[in-house]
Amino acid sequence: MSEPADRRVIACNYAEGISPVSAGSLCYVLDANRGGGGDRVRLLARSRGGRWIEKWETRKRLTNFRMKTVPPEHPRYAQLEFAAPESDLPMLLGPIPK
Repeated sequence: MSEPADRRVIACNYAEGISPVSAGSLCYVLDANRGGGGDRVRLLARSRGGRWIEKWETRKRLTNFRMKTVPPEHPRYAQLEFAAPESDLPMLLGPIPK
């Protein structure tokens, strides 16, 4: 039986703090919302209290979109099984729809 493979996921940070999440908090993009509302993404974000929460957020509050490798030993590995694919990164780096 082979070992599970590393996962390539899209990570980003909060540019500004909001109630549950502080500025600079790490997030993983779960859904890039390719439909018609490309201004919002579904995230797995690290809260101020240290818990991981799922939430929808406007891209205007996010910065530093990048690819990150998550090994099978990572505590969030299972939650990132269906994370947004690498092919969504150019859309996230592009202009934010009005």
